[in-house]
Amino acid sequence: MRRQPGVKITIKNLQKRIPLTAQARQAIKKAVRESCRNGLRLRKGTSGGSVTVCVVDDKAIKELNLYYLAHNEATDVITFDLSSRGRLCADIAVSADTAAHNARLYGTTPLDELLLYCAHGMLHIFGYTDDTRPRRRIMNQKAVSILRKAFPTRIWRFIEPRHLS
Repeated sequence: MRRQPGVKITIKNLQKRIPLTAQARQAIKKAVRESCRNGLRLRKGTSGGSVTVCVVDDKAIKELNLYYLAHNEATDVITFDLSSRGRLCADIAVSADTAAHNARLYGTTPLDELLLYCAHGMLHIFGYTDDTRPRRRIMNQKAVSILRKAFPTRIWRFIEPRHLS
């Protein structure tokens, strides 16, 4: 897969629930990179930039959710689009605790959940919304499509009742 020119991807591990091995970090970067390949086509005039993925626990993501969105609960992913003047600049916070919980619930792995949250978060950065059931369905399907492109040998399932933030 070709690397998206000029997009620097940084992973920050701020939790202890899920071990982020070098292989896991590379997988997260690959999911974000594939999302950028898709998204930068939609965002005309934007090229390059940076994406920071912070893997946090439920306590931290709940604090972010309350402070920025006035929702007093943990969630799977929160995104911050700081882009300007044609340069992508995005921060994504994903919850390792929620990933571990949902992995048990949906029969996946915690890493697969984190990858799904990263793809979903990047879709928000590129303008997708999930404020209605049909839009949520489109976003979920698009996130799974991104992961299938990034990881063609893995099995990715779309689970209808799933609600990603």
